[in-house]
Amino acid sequence: MIIKHMCSKNRLNDKGFTILELLIATAISSGAILMLMFGFLSISQSYTKGLTVAETQNTARDVVNTISQSIQFGDPNLINTNYIGIPDGWFCADNDIFVYQLGQSVSKTTDALVESPLDTACPLTATTSSYPDGKELLGPNMRLTGFSVTPGPDNTYVINVRVVYSVNNTFLIGVTQPSGPTLYYDQGSSKVICSGQSGQDFCATAGLQTVVESRIAN
Repeated sequence: MIIKHMCSKNRLNDKGFTILELLIATAISSGAILMLMFGFLSISQSYTKGLTVAETQNTARDVVNTISQSIQFGDPNLINTNYIGIPDGWFCADNDIFVYQLGQSVSKTTDALVESPLDTACPLTATTSSYPDGKELLGPNMRLTGFSVTPGPDNTYVINVRVVYSVNNTFLIGVTQPSGPTLYYDQGSSKVICSGQSGQDFCATAGLQTVVESRIAN
C-alpha cells in the first residue's frame, strides 16, 4: 500500500512546465539575447570608429610625409607654391604635382588629393581629373578640408594638412557663409567640425603641421 501511494504521488508531481512558465522562461531568454546583441553591436561600433579615427590620422601623416620628402630631396628650383590657397589648387615639388579639391569626398568616381609624376614645368592649370593615372592619397569617404604649403626663411616650408572622414554630411558642421552654400572646407579660423554619431555613421578629423627644409642647395 505504501509503494502504491508513493507511485501515485510521483505521477501527480510529474506534470512538466505550464504555459505560463514557458512564456516567462522565453521572455527572460529573449531579453538576455537582446542585451548580448546590443552589447556586441556597441563594441563593434566602437571598434570600427577607433579604426577609422586611426586610419584618418595615419592618412594625414602619410600626406605630410609624402610632400615633405618631395621638398626635402627634390630640386628646390622646381618647387612651386603659386597655385595653393584656392579651393581647387595644385602644388609642384621636384618631379611631382599634387592636385587637390577642398571639401571633395573621395569615392569611386571622385578624387580629393592626387599625386602624379610631372615631366614638364608646373602647369598653369590643373584639376584632379587632369591626372586619371595619378595616385589618390586619401582613403574612401575622406576629404581634404585644409591644405597649404607656405615658404619660409632659409629654404623652409610650412605644411598644413587637415583631413576629415565622413560617409555623408549629416554629422559635419560646415562653414556657413553670409550668402551662398555651406562650405565643407576650412575658411581661416572657421573649421569644419564633427557633430554626433548614429550607428556606423560618424566622422573623424585629423590635422597636422610640420616645417621641412630643402636639403639640396639652389
